[in-house]
Amino acid sequence: MQIYQTLYASSGSEKFTDQELADLLTYARRRNAKVGLTGMLLYHDGNFIQLLEGPQDAVETTLARICNDRRHKGILTLYKGLVENRLCAEWEMGFQHGKDLGGFEFNWDSINPRLPGESAALIRIMIETFYVNAHGRAGSSILGRS
Repeated sequence: MQIYQTLYASSGSEKFTDQELADLLTYARRRNAKVGLTGMLLYHDGNFIQLLEGPQDAVETTLARICNDRRHKGILTLYKGLVENRLCAEWEMGFQHGKDLGGFEFNWDSINPRLPGESAALIRIMIETFYVNAHGRAGSSILGRS
């Protein structure tokens, strides 16, 4: 069975506090579990990048709800499509806060061979975009190549 994925970036109308992020994650994880969604949310300095995956109708309904949420603005879809396998099968919603990355470095060559073919480009876009938002510079240094 194929899995539908959407990767999007957005900005918060205002920066989220740690408590607001915790509340958002609790809500998302509970709701995602009910409709068969998994994914990952990255947050830094008021900006989000999120991967949603699962049944297409559930992904699209969730994204529509996010698009109508006044806490988000400037939503940009980076990718959408069908894949063979989930990337975040064990996470109702994985999460990483940019402030916790410190000296975040990432060796693309070590992880790329372990990703399913259709997922490598998606993960690369997600990591590079997050890194640029978190550090204000291109991600070629973290991924080893452009």
